[in-house]
Amino acid sequence: AKQMQIKKVEHIHAHYASHPALAAWIINKISGITYSVTIHSHDIYDCHAMLDIKLKDALFLAPISYYNIKYLEELLGKWVKEKCHVVRCGVDLEKYESSQKTVDSKDGVFKILQIGSLHWKKAQVYLVQVMASLRKRGVPFHLTIIGEGQERTSIESEIKKHQLENHITLVGAKRQDEVARILPQSDCYVQSSVSEGIPVAIMEAMACELPVVSTKITGIPELVLDGETGILVPANDVANMANALEKLYNDPNLCLAMGKRGKNWVAEEFTLENNGKKLVALFERFVIKEMASPNS
Repeated sequence: AKQMQIKKVEHIHAHYASHPALAAWIINKISGITYSVTIHSHDIYDCHAMLDIKLKDALFLAPISYYNIKYLEELLGKWVKEKCHVVRCGVDLEKYESSQKTVDSKDGVFKILQIGSLHWKKAQVYLVQVMASLRKRGVPFHLTIIGEGQERTSIESEIKKHQLENHITLVGAKRQDEVARILPQSDCYVQSSVSEGIPVAIMEAMACELPVVSTKITGIPELVLDGETGILVPANDVANMANALEKLYNDPNLCLAMGKRGKNWVAEEFTLENNGKKLVALFERFVIKEMASPNS
């Protein structure tokens, strides 16, 4: 707090309502420097310690989804809604190329992709079971999972259990530029998570015009519009997720249409540029106003 006063810091913006917001709150109490908070997912779903105090004392809150506003309103009270202004996470569309696939370009194997840490919240063990169901239905597919994490052994065991070694590849962590090259080579993106905010990985997939099959949880339905940019299914529902993937495999025209609508929706609502401007506007509205106040 003293260093910030020496450097004449006038406002702090904390990403995450957990420890970063706590640090900002403490600095505010010591120095009077104002703060605001971007709210993601686990920072409010998993940790409620001092949450009401940290959020009440902020100048404004920038949750990434309307789901988060509803969640906080139910948890803390209606007062929180008035402090909230949705600012999405986003992607730079220029970094992603659209898929070059056409209705006639299918090579016989349905290429499915998932990106994310190998973690129980991502539910990749359940996703392997979905793939086992697809194989029983006679759908020729290959699933590539990009990411690394503590659940690798469990996922590999599930793959071996269902004898899917030739159908599922765990390629480990990749750089963003590598991910951007892999995405357009895929036919479909799948998100099997049981807990999320709004995954940037889905935004990246939609930026490449991939149709999405995802679990219908938290803020994901604000990105994946069911029946328009993808298909939503209940979490841990093997049959319904397999149904959705099989439907896309059997209907290339639907894949193309969903992919184009998905890219348009990301361009409208989920770009870094547009959401950066929204955050700047909030700083101008609240921080500059606070600085101009006679009591500041």
